[in-house]
This record gives sequence, C-alpha cells and structure tokens, in this order.
Amino acid sequence: MPETDKAVLLDEFFINLTDHDFISYDKFDILIDTIIEKKANITIDEIRTIFPYSERTLQRYFNVRIGLSLKGYLRIIRNLHFFKNFNQNSERKIIELISEAGYYDYSHFIKDFKLMTGTTPKRYFENNEQFAKMFI
Repeated sequence: MPETDKAVLLDEFFINLTDHDFISYDKFDILIDTIIEKKANITIDEIRTIFPYSERTLQRYFNVRIGLSLKGYLRIIRNLHFFKNFNQNSERKIIELISEAGYYDYSHFIKDFKLMTGTTPKRYFENNEQFAKMFI
C-alpha cells in the first residue's frame, strides 16, 4: 500500500474516533483540537493549561474517548504528520521532516517509527528511491 494511502487511512481513522454525532465541546475536545493543530508538538504544561486535571484523569479520558494513551496518541499524530510531509516534500532532507514532525533527533524518530510500523525507516522505505535521496 503506498504511503499516501496509509496516511489517508490514518487520517480517516482519527476523524472517525473524534467525530461524534453530538457536540460535546468540553476541555478534552479542546485539548484534542489543540494537539491536532500543533501536530502533537505540545508540552505537558500546555496540556495541563487546557485540561487542568490529574494525570490519571487525563489518561482515563484518553483511554475511554480515544482508545489510546496520551503518549500513543501523540506518537501517531507525529508519525502521521511525518508521512504527510514526506509525501508532499519528498525532495527535502529527512532531518528537516523529522524536526517538523516534532522529533528532537533521529533516534527518537526511529524508536517511534518502529513502534508504529514494526520496522526501521530504512527497511520500510528500502525500495523507495525518493526516501533514499533524502539522506544525501
């Protein structure tokens, strides 16, 4: 499956998770909107400003409303952002795309990428000539 299709599937998945028949625009919804707008580049202080409850309450809300932990949700949003940028800007250097996706270094990106895909970026994209050019 091409990377574009995977990004679209992830996008649709998260839209369906956060799309409700009723409008319940509470602090949690504002937090989710902010996370998406910031492409998961959000600090714990920003999260606590928007959702001023205990860490346990925050985790419970994520597990019930999203079906994931906060950390897992942020990881997916960052990876989704990386794939979107990769598909739109395949001529750019990989380190630029990783940085824009909210990763501080390549090793954190690799760790999250492996958790999401089950393999390293190199192996995942080994037959993708555009990806190989990004490391030059």
